Order: sequence, then C-alpha cells, then structure tokens
Amino acid sequence: MPQLSRYSDERVEKLLTELAEVLESDHAPTDLSLMVLGNMVTNLINSSVSPEQRQALVRSFAAALQASVSEDSAH
Repeated sequence: MPQLSRYSDERVEKLLTELAEVLESDHAPTDLSLMVLGNMVTNLINSSVSPEQRQALVRSFAAALQASVSEDSAH
C-alpha cells in the first residue's frame, strides 16, 4: 500500500529533478552519486534527528529503499 506524504508530488519531483541535474552536470558516475547521496542522508539524520530516534529511522529508511528497488534486470 502506498504511503501518503505530507508533501505534494510536484514538490518532491522538483527537488528530485534539481538533485539529479546537479549530479548529471558533474557527470558523476553511479558509485559517486550514491556515495554523495548516502553522505547527505547520514548528515541529515545526524543533524536533524534526535539520537534516540536515529536507529529506528535508519531501519525504516533502509526498508523503504529495499522495497523500492526493482529486481527487474532492465536498466
């Protein structure tokens, strides 16, 4: 079941497009892009989430990421 968000699809898509444009303009390969995005996630969690809630949020985030990745072999 899809999760409802308090943010509009338009706002999410705008930010996603802007982030992708930055990585594309730098010609960042996939591994570098993932490293940068992973560091961004880590920094956001460490700076914006209370220490008591971090592990639960990380587990939830990792589960959502795992669930969103297609096992389809197409790129």
